[in-house]
Amino acid sequence: MEVLRALGQTIVKMFAADLWLSTGAVAVVTACGAGLSLGVLPPAWVPFMLLAGILAALGGGIVRRSTPKR
Repeated sequence: MEVLRALGQTIVKMFAADLWLSTGAVAVVTACGAGLSLGVLPPAWVPFMLLAGILAALGGGIVRRSTPKR
């Protein structure tokens, strides 16, 4: 049971360490799901939109981390 607790704590720390990336990924998945369920986003486009959104979130995280803090 201790192993599962340690694993859960590690996963929570990973998501909390980069909250912007986690929030961005969840927002992209939510937007794609909403677009699909509302009929705005064709099903064939969903994988590409997910890929583009996740790459944009990753790129934004890299740019945000690489800019010097004042």
